[in-house]
Amino acid sequence: MTTSAAFLMQEAALLHRRGDLTAAAARYEQVLTLEKRNHGALFGLATIHCQQGRLEQGIELARRAVKAEPKFAAAHNLIGVAQQKLGRAELALNQFDRAIAAEANFVEAWINRGNVLAALSRRSHAIESFSRAIALRPDHVPALNARGTALMIDDRDEEAIADFDAAVARDPNFALAFANRGYLLNRLGRFEAAFADLARALALAPSDPDVRYHAALVQLLHGRWRAKAGRISNPG
Repeated sequence: MTTSAAFLMQEAALLHRRGDLTAAAARYEQVLTLEKRNHGALFGLATIHCQQGRLEQGIELARRAVKAEPKFAAAHNLIGVAQQKLGRAELALNQFDRAIAAEANFVEAWINRGNVLAALSRRSHAIESFSRAIALRPDHVPALNARGTALMIDDRDEEAIADFDAAVARDPNFALAFANRGYLLNRLGRFEAAFADLARALALAPSDPDVRYHAALVQLLHGRWRAKAGRISNPG
């Protein structure tokens, strides 16, 4: 990389981290006028396109980055995320596999792979992917919650509760883990604990659609949904 290209990349990365996407994109474009195969600039520009909802353009730029650097795990992962958002599950799965082949310890790629597999109802494989992520990062709360959700759907209730317990212990503000645990506890007939968890989830994230879905479903089952207050009352 030339000195001027390196300097522009530093500026672009700083602007990107600050959230000034327009200025960052302009710097990445300047780098590409100097070095058209600069995989870092291609990836940065691809990321911005994806952040701004231009997924097809982001995929194309990320593919150019991969062509320049075939083992660019983050670019493979970005393509996978974009393909998943476009509803192309199998294509997304293929990209996450490529990302992991390039970088076996890529935690986010393992989680993304697990999410696709879970959406395809391939739960045992999803659980394996989440478990690989957790083995790499035992404190990764979204991975614990994701594995717990897959275990819950698979009726492996106590294992699921253990994952939700670990998630909320590590992050007491992670609303979805409280909502998931509350839903499962209700299913197991542990109503007092279930309502406490759901109340906590709503207090943390009152507008989160997944949190509200679990809370509403449990409240409807008990005939206690308070639409205006948006709160959970303890069962009588």
